[in-house]
Amino acid sequence: MNEILNESLIEKLTENEKRVYSYVTKNIRGIENLKIKEIAKNTFTSSATVIRTAKKLGFKGYKELIYKIVNRKTILGCNIIGQRFNIKNEEQLNEIIELIDNGKIMLYAEGLASAIVLYIYKKLLLAGKNVELFSSPVCRLMLSDHEVKVDYDAIIMVSRLGKEDIPFKIAEYLKGLGSKVVLFTSNKKSELYNIADLVFEYKEHSDESYENHYPTLFFGYTILFFEELFKSYLEKKYSFMKKKSELVQSLEKSLE
Repeated sequence: MNEILNESLIEKLTENEKRVYSYVTKNIRGIENLKIKEIAKNTFTSSATVIRTAKKLGFKGYKELIYKIVNRKTILGCNIIGQRFNIKNEEQLNEIIELIDNGKIMLYAEGLASAIVLYIYKKLLLAGKNVELFSSPVCRLMLSDHEVKVDYDAIIMVSRLGKEDIPFKIAEYLKGLGSKVVLFTSNKKSELYNIADLVFEYKEHSDESYENHYPTLFFGYTILFFEELFKSYLEKKYSFMKKKSELVQSLEKSLE
């Protein structure tokens, strides 16, 4: 399926279709509750035009179009994620949200980044997620003694420069065991970057800041990124639970 961010698809829309697209992207609040006829009326078009707009953008229909636009605005479109980090596509965000929701996760970092993974660890732990925080000595033991049992769906690593030898060996070892490697970094030239399955690369604005003793916003924005990600996870989770509850109530009424 084509991404809604694909500008070439938007350019191919007719004027009426562009008006539909512009309307739904500028009226995020409450858009999920509007029916096709209401969108058509508000854009002076027709229901057929609304449906055609969705399909031209690569979606199965109107509902999927609205879902994707709302999802993009709440995650990929926010300043912290969309402008501060290089992200290949929306599926990366969906995948890490799924890992947070259902996965067994290991967290690891060294140096200044240790404070960031500690924050993420406590956040996920308070939410009842299946997470473990590993220190460098424990990971060194794991690498030297393969009898140590490890079984994780993913390892989340924070490494601004990605130059440390041990984090790379840990990522390589766990990836060999089937774990996903999720990396927050600002250096796409590192070996750690190349081995990672999901990479969220912070856009550094100065070459001088590539040394950790120089001022950097990487660590602060990584925390803000995760907060936006966690917010999106909660919105999706409770939205699903609400819909499930409404479905159950509807079924119960039909059985009365």
